[in-house]
Amino acid sequence: MSFDATVYFKDVPPDLAAKWEGALRELQIDLKAWVKAPAAKGAMTWYLHEKTDKKPEDGLAVHVKPFAGADAKMKPDEAKLLAPARYAATLDSSMGAGTVVLMIMGALAKATGGVLVEPQGAAFEKVFEQDLAAQRGARGPKGQPTLAERGVYDATLAWAVARAAAAYEERQKAKRKPRTALPTAGGMVGMVVVAGFAKLVERRRRRL
Repeated sequence: MSFDATVYFKDVPPDLAAKWEGALRELQIDLKAWVKAPAAKGAMTWYLHEKTDKKPEDGLAVHVKPFAGADAKMKPDEAKLLAPARYAATLDSSMGAGTVVLMIMGALAKATGGVLVEPQGAAFEKVFEQDLAAQRGARGPKGQPTLAERGVYDATLAWAVARAAAAYEERQKAKRKPRTALPTAGGMVGMVVVAGFAKLVERRRRRL
């Protein structure tokens, strides 16, 4: 099974790489970002990679393409939230990497002021209860799920979700009792992201 997430945003800030890297560092992920302003038409790829990598393509691939606007599948409140967006950046990885995907794409949403959409609806996972109960709000009436329940988060909530995922990873790390010293949190997550998922993501493209 896969865990996919897309960030919809209006513009690419001139200092996006620095902003994305800075947000990731707040989550204890130490990776370099390679970004380029997307063209009006066609797709391109951004990369997150280790500082020691010889080329960005050795890292994690995030696929970026123009966003033409809401489609018939979107509910009115989703379409309204995504109306300003002109681009969409997508990361698709294994379900086991869900927290890492949330951290990476939540950081991107913060850096771009974009909207994070992840159909899994992770904000309401029990493991995030203590971190997100206040920010995500209550569930909607029966048959009327809220945006957060549907996995649609504005930049503020997307960042809260990313921080909740990071806090969960920290709690999990604290439970482990390794026989030998482990890498730092940033190095560990970086290795997991780059080594475990880069090739998988590079092979797979999700139709937006």
